[in-house]
Parts: sequence; structure tokens; C-alpha cells
Amino acid sequence: MNAKRVLMLDDNYYALSLLSEVLQDSGYKVVFKTDISDITEDIFKEIDVFVVDYFVGKKTSDDLVKKAKSINSALCIVVISGKSDTGLIQKLLTDEVIDYFLKKPFSAKDLLRIIGSA
Repeated sequence: MNAKRVLMLDDNYYALSLLSEVLQDSGYKVVFKTDISDITEDIFKEIDVFVVDYFVGKKTSDDLVKKAKSINSALCIVVISGKSDTGLIQKLLTDEVIDYFLKKPFSAKDLLRIIGSA
């Protein structure tokens, strides 16, 4: 079985590097970015799971996740955020643009469970 390929986007480098290490230790292939502008559309054709913070710097990732899903409809998208009351996140879930929402703080075990079921 091929390892799932995971792209992670968050502006918190420290958190990303820790989560990336946990995922790699669990057998996943991980690429992480800290800036939305570092993401090219082609990468969405090459990954299985996209883990993205809803707020990356001063930008939100809602347009990016819509673009990702339009490029790769099979892509599992996990949005993470410290804010759970964002109406747009609920709309993205309802419209099936994103597959999961994790409220910060969350455990690596929670993320592994979601990615494992993707």
C-alpha cells in the first residue's frame, strides 16, 4: 500500500514541524508550507490529504480549499482553526468542500485518526 501524501499549511512553523514529524513517523509522506503564496495548483493533483489552518497570516483559506477541491474532487480536506464559530467553516462542511474540521488545540492522535480514515 502506498503511503498517503499529506500537504499541511499553517503559519505556525513550530506546530507544523511537530505534526509533520508525527505523521512521517506514522508512515505518511508530508510536505508543509507556512504561506498560502507558496502553494501551486499542481500540488493538489499530487496529494491525498490537505490539512490547512483556516487563518494563515492575515488571509483565510476558504478560496484555496474551494480551488483544491475543484482540482482534485477526491482530496480529503481537513480545516483546523482556533475559532469554531466561523459560519463559513460550517458552510464549507455543509457544501462538502471540506471533509473535517478540527478545533485547536487538538491532539496528534485526533489528526492521525482523521487522516487514517481518509
